[in-house]
Amino acid sequence: MFRATSELRSAVAVCCLLGLAFVAFAPEEPKQFFVPAAPMPLQMQPMVSAPALDMRMPVQYQDLPIQQYQEAFPMPMQYAEPSQQGMDPLILGLGLLSLGGGVAMLAMSGASSKEPSQPPRVNMQSISMNTAADWSMKQITPDGKLKQRVEGTTRKTWKFNDPSKDRVQVCLNSEGRPIHSELQLWLGPDYTPYTLKAYSEDGKLRPVQALVGTRNKSSMIEVRNVGDSTFPFSAASNYAQGAMAALPHEMPETLEGERVDGGALRSFPIDQASEKVEVMLNTEGRHMKARVELLNAPNNPKQTFEVYTSDGNQNSLCVCFNLPDQGNTIRIVNLLTVEYPMYIRLNEY
Repeated sequence: MFRATSELRSAVAVCCLLGLAFVAFAPEEPKQFFVPAAPMPLQMQPMVSAPALDMRMPVQYQDLPIQQYQEAFPMPMQYAEPSQQGMDPLILGLGLLSLGGGVAMLAMSGASSKEPSQPPRVNMQSISMNTAADWSMKQITPDGKLKQRVEGTTRKTWKFNDPSKDRVQVCLNSEGRPIHSELQLWLGPDYTPYTLKAYSEDGKLRPVQALVGTRNKSSMIEVRNVGDSTFPFSAASNYAQGAMAALPHEMPETLEGERVDGGALRSFPIDQASEKVEVMLNTEGRHMKARVELLNAPNNPKQTFEVYTSDGNQNSLCVCFNLPDQGNTIRIVNLLTVEYPMYIRLNEY
């Protein structure tokens, strides 16, 4: 639908004036296209008898008086052709009305093209929070006391008992070897509302960095090395401090999320000048199961996160990717059905 702009109102006014002009200058009497012969009164019409004809000879070859022949065979009615001196007012009026209608259509199309049909889509890559959070291992344990070595097919745990805090920072790195890990949040003896499977091709260039919500309860973080015994890595976990603790709350307030329905896929090319990119996935309280991949070539994942949580609002996924190379793309897939949408937020710096 379009709004009645000034151009549209002007076009409608021109059409109305043309219509009034046509009505004003139209002829009052209808135009006669033929002139019938004037009839003769009955009392003045002579009684004419048919001439004597010889039926054995054609009429044109018989000698008949001209007056008697005309009275016996009168000429047909003559029609007068319309004058061709000027243009018919009806045709002129229709042409002017057509011209006015064309002007009105042009005005409407111009007005509708100026108005946006839909709100502009927010480009998340152009938005930056201007806050570089520290995701490194030193932020978690400056003295190294919380750092533990996790051998292949083994696990380590960290316990947290402060209900006033709701966010835990986790970091896994290696000496350059791949990382195959699984991280779980334990609430009680047999309740695991959050599971995160993480893979990195190079644990030194691209460490596994994540924030896990504890729902303000006593909890335990378990980190398991699901790789072979020849691929150990180091892990550390502690309560998030400062900007890291506020990050999961600031990103939804600062960045506009993009909705992704169940089974859908989204790809986001990363600026070549960016060194890190933070990715946050959350829901409105429903289940969430998704996969986040860092691609450095077509279908070549360098780092992967696969998350499942029973509450995507309290346990949102918040991870960080290091970008040592250029030409990166973030690919996100919603692994649940269409009834479980989620929202994506990216922050590059």
